[in-house]
Amino acid sequence: MKHLKHFYAVIIAVMLYSMSACSNQPTQADEPESSAEEVEMLLTIVGNAISDQHEGLLSGIMDLTAQPGEDGLNYLFRTHGEGRGGHDNFVRTYNPETGEHSIRFRRGVDRPNFRSMVRTQLSYIFQDADGGFVARPAQDAGLIETITFSGTRDGFTEGPVRRSQFERTANWVLEGFGPGSDAMQLGGIQQNKGSLRITNREGESVAGRQYNMLFSLNDIQIQKPDASEDRLPFLVTGEIDYEITIRTLRDGEVSTREFGGTLELDGNGQALMRVTGLSQVFRLYLQTGEPAERS
Repeated sequence: MKHLKHFYAVIIAVMLYSMSACSNQPTQADEPESSAEEVEMLLTIVGNAISDQHEGLLSGIMDLTAQPGEDGLNYLFRTHGEGRGGHDNFVRTYNPETGEHSIRFRRGVDRPNFRSMVRTQLSYIFQDADGGFVARPAQDAGLIETITFSGTRDGFTEGPVRRSQFERTANWVLEGFGPGSDAMQLGGIQQNKGSLRITNREGESVAGRQYNMLFSLNDIQIQKPDASEDRLPFLVTGEIDYEITIRTLRDGEVSTREFGGTLELDGNGQALMRVTGLSQVFRLYLQTGEPAERS
């Protein structure tokens, strides 16, 4: 794992430098106090990026720990698939030379006045305790000790006057998947990008935003499900650092803000969200991404 930790450290350093270099805005300490509207926008973006319902980090962990089947993924944790749609156009391939299992599919929801579509591409390398490839992960799940995973999701949601797009890319390593431990350890990063466009009745843009955000996972522990608890939001603990740049358009004016902070997962179905420079502490539900009570 030492070379993997070094690899992720280099990626994080480069991405953070790139994010800061994209803007000549003043540092956070020099910026004006954040407005209530900016805070609500930040909560929405971070909440969506971490939640299961909005194809965020929790959704990625669901896919990471699932076993590939013939026509879909067999999930380790309890699912809430009715909110995201099923696996459409499911394609699975395996490269025995590299040990890579590649999967792609779509998830979509089509309701009156609402549409969403997500395209997903996943890559798994399953390895046993000796580092050998596991070619049949469903049949030989008991042999799997480590999973090297990369996953990309991109999609949109669309209503009468709002259209949002997003892309999330995860590069993770999961250890302790085998039966010899009660918990799994997850490390790596997730890059999040997206946009929102709001139009009037004539179809003209009246407001919008774009964002670029990095999640860095720190000591994430995932307890394995059992008869007493099989819901992922209540089985994951640890801390996530985030850095985000948001550009907003309103009344023809463009503004840029940068935020950073931490998300603390404590196994109660929520994330404790802290924002650098703000005294307020927020809670986000991991399943939906929606804010809970504030403290």
